[in-house]
Amino acid sequence: MEAKPPVKSIFITRSNPLTQLPDTNRVLAAFAQSQFNVVVDFFLNDTAEMAHLFLPCTTFLEEQDVVYSSWSHYLSYSPKAVEPLGQSRSDHHIFSGLAQYMNLGASLIFRLRNGWKGRWSPWQTTALL
Repeated sequence: MEAKPPVKSIFITRSNPLTQLPDTNRVLAAFAQSQFNVVVDFFLNDTAEMAHLFLPCTTFLEEQDVVYSSWSHYLSYSPKAVEPLGQSRSDHHIFSGLAQYMNLGASLIFRLRNGWKGRWSPWQTTALL
């Protein structure tokens, strides 16, 4: 089955659709038809092994962030526990680099992340470390 319009590139982040989606053969066919497949993940999983480009990303332990849960209406501060391993980069670093490469300049993700600069200190004082 060929997609219309044809899929030229697949970009997957922090997911393994080859094993998580119900129709593995359809995922394999999509990857075979695509000209360029990129996977961003912290595991070299089945899907990542099929990618033309694998970009290792950080885990929640390697970056500070404000996180939420679908189970509650609370935001929580998550401090960085360890330095990133190897060549792994945060999603922000990967996507803002891609935006700069594509000449998008002050992209939305770049503006959102920089909006938190200087605002970490109130969160840090209330965090359980």
